[in-house]
Amino acid sequence: YWYGLAPVVEQVRSAIQLGEELTVRVLAGGEVAADVLAPWRVPTHGLVYAEELIDLTDLGLVEATAEEATLTLRVPADMTVWATGAWWNRAIEASGIVTVDPVVVLQDMSGGADVGDGASERLSDWIARR
Repeated sequence: YWYGLAPVVEQVRSAIQLGEELTVRVLAGGEVAADVLAPWRVPTHGLVYAEELIDLTDLGLVEATAEEATLTLRVPADMTVWATGAWWNRAIEASGIVTVDPVVVLQDMSGGADVGDGASERLSDWIARR
């Protein structure tokens, strides 16, 4: 868990760029990825998936508790995240923020606190229409 003062979209973008420099795969998930796929709300928390733990202090972030964090770095045990993410980003010819596949993003959104703004439903409808 990490805390920073920069907007969470910038934190996610910077983590992805750092991953590229370190040759560690990093993909956006959660609210930022949902905003990339089907914009609905301004993201308040960043989530990135990484192949391994990486130190984000060079990005101006400090370690934090889960409650204080503005960015979560998740190292998934399930390797299919990388296969489906690679497929998805090729299928849409991703530019900018690369994301995990939309179903993982929906799972991220459904697993968090429901703020009652319909973001998860909007993303679900967007996936169904694809």
